[in-house]
Amino acid sequence: MAEGLDPERLAQLMVLQWLHENGWHDALRAVEKATGRLYDDTSLPEASQLMQLLWRHVEEKLEEQELLEEEGEEGEADGDADGEGDHEPSASISAATGGTARRAGGGKRLSRAARRRRQEEALQLLRAGADDYAAEVVGCVPAELHRSNIIAVRLVPEAAGSAAAADGGCGRARVITAAGDGVVRCVALSRSAAGPGSGPGAAEGAAGGGEASDSEPDVVWEARVGGAALLCLALHPSYSAGLPLVAVGAMDGRVTVLHGPTGAVLASVQAHSKYVVRVAWAAADAASPDCATAASGAATASDGGSTATSSPSADRAGAAGPAGGLQPLLLASGSTDETVSVHRLDLDLDQAAAAVAAEAAAAAGDAEEELDEHVSPRRPRGKGRPAGGAPGGVDLASLQEVEAAGIGRLSLVKQVPYGATVTDVAFLGDGYRLAVACRSSNYLRLLDCRALLGAAAAGGGGGGGGVPEVLVNMNEAGDDHVSFTAKQLVPSPCGRYLLVCTDTPRLLVLRTSDWSVLRLVFGLPTDQFPQPAAAWHRDSNYIYAAGANAQLCVFHLGSGRLVHTARPHKINVRDIDYDPARNLLATCSFDKTVKLLGRPAVDV
Repeated sequence: MAEGLDPERLAQLMVLQWLHENGWHDALRAVEKATGRLYDDTSLPEASQLMQLLWRHVEEKLEEQELLEEEGEEGEADGDADGEGDHEPSASISAATGGTARRAGGGKRLSRAARRRRQEEALQLLRAGADDYAAEVVGCVPAELHRSNIIAVRLVPEAAGSAAAADGGCGRARVITAAGDGVVRCVALSRSAAGPGSGPGAAEGAAGGGEASDSEPDVVWEARVGGAALLCLALHPSYSAGLPLVAVGAMDGRVTVLHGPTGAVLASVQAHSKYVVRVAWAAADAASPDCATAASGAATASDGGSTATSSPSADRAGAAGPAGGLQPLLLASGSTDETVSVHRLDLDLDQAAAAVAAEAAAAAGDAEEELDEHVSPRRPRGKGRPAGGAPGGVDLASLQEVEAAGIGRLSLVKQVPYGATVTDVAFLGDGYRLAVACRSSNYLRLLDCRALLGAAAAGGGGGGGGVPEVLVNMNEAGDDHVSFTAKQLVPSPCGRYLLVCTDTPRLLVLRTSDWSVLRLVFGLPTDQFPQPAAAWHRDSNYIYAAGANAQLCVFHLGSGRLVHTARPHKINVRDIDYDPARNLLATCSFDKTVKLLGRPAVDV
């Protein structure tokens, strides 16, 4: 038998690997001495192989137990029926959702060609990765700028032609935060060389508000959304391309849309009766009929942030409408009230254009008065921006706060009940399919929001009717046993994978092509009440994940190995966001600080 297939050798290596990964070094040395075999990271190509075998074994046993219980229940039901006709099963999920649901993923038999393709895929992923993940603190927002716990953070993307982008993103960066005091803040901070808090033992000083930037951060704007704590943020995928929109979800069930450059409230709606756990933007052209073909292969960020690229047609300043306006923009939200709401945002650009024109006229009148009094004229605030009344002549990004306030309207497209707490929602790579995760369910549900919008338009509102959705079984064996709850969904930048963070120490990576399991990643430290936060690296080869004990872990997708651990905060990381253009990672924590992580400085 080949050495690589020797069961005794594989068993010893898996035990040694497990001891090494869990930090039991004394036991590792004892087993090495007893077996005469020294552990080497290269001995096994993938991480946590023993745990993968054990999880599969446990799930198989639980599935067998459930089948035996079901057979017993069916036998009792058959005995009770006794002449009352055939036993009718309970209503299926498809019937409960209007007959339009279908299942995907899990338990599929593969052909030899498909197995070869997957082997090649695994080999390519194993070799991929340039070790260029963000690893060291390069900027810090100290605790003094926030008077309450920071719950969500997003990096503001740079426009393609901006000076910061041309400089490689080395200038001042902006982050938008949502806090427990109901205030959203936009903070500008400078990047520096690698600062404190980059290594496993560097929590002291890094999380205590120590400086890691060349100059003090400053608040660009702040907006009080309400009295309730704010739980989630989402930047529009086309934020830097003409749609600077910020969606905010609150603990009281309210969803608010802000103007990114100024913080002005564009629109607000009472979307839910309980906590809003996630808000997510669809692609800018998700409502257009050709969205599916235009956006195929592109990836949209799970939370509308800078985690992934938007669809090609979303790179322009919104999707052009009939009169030079914008197509309706779709915003989804999930809540602990067991519902998902899909709203459309309509922007009244005529109102904005009128405000711009009025401001320009007032500024021109002031300038004429000053000229009459022989005083140097002041520069009008609206100078350099189109002030015409045509909607197409208004640049949303250049509006002042008073011009942008109140120009939006959120209207309900559909509210979908699920009968269980919604834990996360995320738009997939096509920009219009919404993945929904619920507590105590092994299924993801893929909602076709474009079809929902069409049905609402045809029916005159968000009334009844079937829900167009596909069910995705996250269990590798295709069974219905529930061994975890999906807590966060993060599509990869390449659009081929979906990261599922669970309430267990494992991360699940699914292929979006057929919804099969690509990899189980073990090793993320968790506590009693896990609050996962994760993001993809720009090349989809690394995963950033926040764990217990204030750890920020970086995993290599191809091998599943933990390649880096940092502790940028004193308290557990609450949220993270990644900007692929600048290779920057933003983290926030209940220590009331925000950290920027980037690549270590390279000595020349």
